[in-house]
Amino acid sequence: MRSEPLHSFTEHGWQVSSAQFSDCSTYLATGGWDKSVLVYNVLELKALFRLSVAHSLPVTCVRWLDRDLVTCSADRSAALWNTSNGEKSTLFSGHTGWVMSCDTTDNNITTASWDGTLGLWDSARSTPLNLMSGHVAGVWDCATLKSSQVIASASEDCTLRLWDRRTASSFSTMAGGHDDSVLSVCWPVDREFVLASGSTDCSIILWDTRTCKALTKVESHTDSVKELVPLPTSLASCQYR
Repeated sequence: MRSEPLHSFTEHGWQVSSAQFSDCSTYLATGGWDKSVLVYNVLELKALFRLSVAHSLPVTCVRWLDRDLVTCSADRSAALWNTSNGEKSTLFSGHTGWVMSCDTTDNNITTASWDGTLGLWDSARSTPLNLMSGHVAGVWDCATLKSSQVIASASEDCTLRLWDRRTASSFSTMAGGHDDSVLSVCWPVDREFVLASGSTDCSIILWDTRTCKALTKVESHTDSVKELVPLPTSLASCQYR
């Protein structure tokens, strides 16, 4: 396995806060603290287009929604972009704090905000369908279980919550496993009742969502676990450098 990068993209003027490949893995979207968003063709190793001022403050997250792109920002908004022409389709407004991350499924978008809420959105509507409250501090991350209407959230309050999108309410809380802020959350592939979380305490925990108990705790990182990505038979994790 190679330990050197295959290629480096250097178009951002400040740190890159988020990156995600499209479903076909042909395109890579990145967002940065320079307020810009770039979309690359990774087969040709070139930038297709740049949204120089996608938001008025740093871009915190980018996520694909089919062929379109959702971006989140410290300016308390999220936006949907048409990647064929680089134009903004919808601006999502309703949060009162930084929008830290989002997740997409079908035409539904979920946002996680530093105001302590999760927003539920339709891709064609600029106002939220619901703002879900329950956490007592900012929400760092969210992830939707694709086979259901269940959303998981990770919070600064050291807990994770499970939400039912249909009722816009929380039905389970996982607490006591992490000693600090929970920064990242994901659903492992083909493990319907298992949830993974990463924390400022440098650990990763696998949870049984039926009992809300920790199955195992991995403490191999030396810094905060910023992101978790499900792979076919495992998880990929990254920490702050």
